[in-house]
Amino acid sequence: MVGYDANQSAPKSVYAVSGAASGFITRTLTQPLDVIKIRFQLQVEPITRGATSSKYRNVAQAFQTIVREEGILALWVSEFWRCGWVRSVRNQSINRVNQSIEANMQSITLYESDQSIIGHSAVL
Repeated sequence: MVGYDANQSAPKSVYAVSGAASGFITRTLTQPLDVIKIRFQLQVEPITRGATSSKYRNVAQAFQTIVREEGILALWVSEFWRCGWVRSVRNQSINRVNQSIEANMQSITLYESDQSIIGHSAVL
């Protein structure tokens, strides 16, 4: 890569901002396709060639129908709810893992003092 130096590293804040920006851009661009996919999954009517009873028949027609009936923002509304839900679940999971590690730290320390168990587990 031009300008790449393996001996230099960027501050952690640059990595954090880069990761957040790439995640935001990716979700913003792919969210409409996710909405359309979910609409197809929830549709009860069959999707067959020439079927007129199906509300959504193909991706382009589904996109047009959603925009016409609900507006362009309908393609991104569920993303805002998902972000909040994912953040909440992730924080709860991290807290539970941390509590479990803290609660079991005493038993983990006991195993570290037994060289035969450590040596055996290192072989596995």
